[in-house]
Amino acid sequence: MINAVLQDELEHNDIKMQTTPAASAGARRRPSDNMSWKQMEAVTSVTLRNSQDLAGAKSAADEPFAGLKLQRFSLHVDFPLACIVTGLAVEAGSTENLATALAYPNAMSKRQSLTSSSTGTSGGYHYSFWTDGSDVTYTNGDAGEYSVTWSGGSSNFVGGKGWQTGSARDISYSSDYNPDGNSYLTAYGWTRSPLVEYYVVESYGTYNPGSGGTKVGSFNSDDGTYDIYTATRTNAPSIDGTQTFTQYWSVRTSKRTSGTVTMANHFDAWAGLGLDLGTHDYQIFAVEGYQSSGSATVTVS
Repeated sequence: MINAVLQDELEHNDIKMQTTPAASAGARRRPSDNMSWKQMEAVTSVTLRNSQDLAGAKSAADEPFAGLKLQRFSLHVDFPLACIVTGLAVEAGSTENLATALAYPNAMSKRQSLTSSSTGTSGGYHYSFWTDGSDVTYTNGDAGEYSVTWSGGSSNFVGGKGWQTGSARDISYSSDYNPDGNSYLTAYGWTRSPLVEYYVVESYGTYNPGSGGTKVGSFNSDDGTYDIYTATRTNAPSIDGTQTFTQYWSVRTSKRTSGTVTMANHFDAWAGLGLDLGTHDYQIFAVEGYQSSGSATVTVS
């Protein structure tokens, strides 16, 4: 039930709401009780003090808009009002937080945090998170966004978002990448027949991952130079259990934390060196860490 302070504010600002009462405890829920925000009809009219343009205001996912003033709000909702105001702190004399939450529902979206290996779908993207026991937390966000935090130890992890089937696509990404030690920011995937684990490393921490392999060439792509390495893993974890397989590495010589990776260029460069790929399994843009600590927030598209 709306508290008295909020009710006064709704009336004071001429806010009109039509709601369908929430079902009683234990009652069978209607399909509309699970209605998404995209199915909700809302019309808002707001002004920003100091003539600040709404499009340039700071995202509500960070904090409520400074100076936001509600003039008029008309809303029709066919699910319990509690779904809207849950978690909101509406102070006397203010409806700004309510207006912001209604207009920007992504600020209240659910996030999925994982500490053990998992794969699935999140925000329309395939995600893969593997850990051998690291002190690491991987969190899926909206659409192609995810974050990961990890601390020191002797363990390994790799996680990210992308596609269930790899291809010669262009992968765009942006990130806030803060490694302390051995870590990679990388396009990452697998093929079968032959079984290959491949990396296109855009940035890394204190250790160049190619240094553990054999350098077989270099080429230019996406306004940078990549060194190509190969390595063999013996009796190591793979998408088919413990196997012996080959790794292909493209390591960018000038690190970057945002841009576009043209995967076709890497596949062609590898093929020109006799490094064949098989049938693609998943392909993600990932963060990997080994015996290190750090944090990263990444958005993939």
